[in-house]
Amino acid sequence: MSPRETVPSKTVLEYLVMINEQSYSGIGRQLGITLQQFSDWIKKRRPIPQERLQALATYFRIDGAVFADPNHFAAPLTPLKKVELHLLLLDQKVEQLEKEGAEEEDIEPYREKKRTLLIERAEQHRLAKHAALLQQNDARINRIVDTVIQELDAGRAEAEDWDWGGTTMSTAIFLSPEDTRLLGKNQDVPYTGAYMFTNNRNAAKTAFVQPSEQPAQWVSRCPRNITSGSTGGYGVQPHL
Repeated sequence: MSPRETVPSKTVLEYLVMINEQSYSGIGRQLGITLQQFSDWIKKRRPIPQERLQALATYFRIDGAVFADPNHFAAPLTPLKKVELHLLLLDQKVEQLEKEGAEEEDIEPYREKKRTLLIERAEQHRLAKHAALLQQNDARINRIVDTVIQELDAGRAEAEDWDWGGTTMSTAIFLSPEDTRLLGKNQDVPYTGAYMFTNNRNAAKTAFVQPSEQPAQWVSRCPRNITSGSTGGYGVQPHL
């Protein structure tokens, strides 16, 4: 049995059929696809042939890359994929209503739903980035993450919120240049370091310090000053 066959997760293709209230047999009759072929694709026994992939993409009116990976195997349904799929379907619905000349009050609920999903997509992107960092199993990354969690668990992050760049912040951690590069900044850019901010929803935001700036100079531009402290991932508390 191949590794692909051991994956129990639902695929995007399965979810597409379900939310469109379709059946494999019904789609198969229209596109000339057998139930066995659908079964093989969903269970990842075989890749989806290019011509079938294109036929399904046309049928669902979405890009085939949404429900198939680069090797044409059925893509797994992740929380992020699910959100992105619903965003595509909402765009289709709004486009359809606009072409039909629907009243704005009939379209607005779909736009409101899209705004909600865009926020959710941002959260899923953040979670995916955090998961990718942890999967590296790098000691320095783990140290940074542990420090943030310890600050939150200790309640210091909830002592008093403050605002930076339109986001409510509560804890700041100064990262060394090495740790800054680990968090995805271009290694060719000689940044002095970075401040990672976390808010009371555990969301993180990183602001990189320019080479020409001393940390103390950069901090002085924040709405509330931060006491200078240790680097390399150790906590730096807001000066309240």
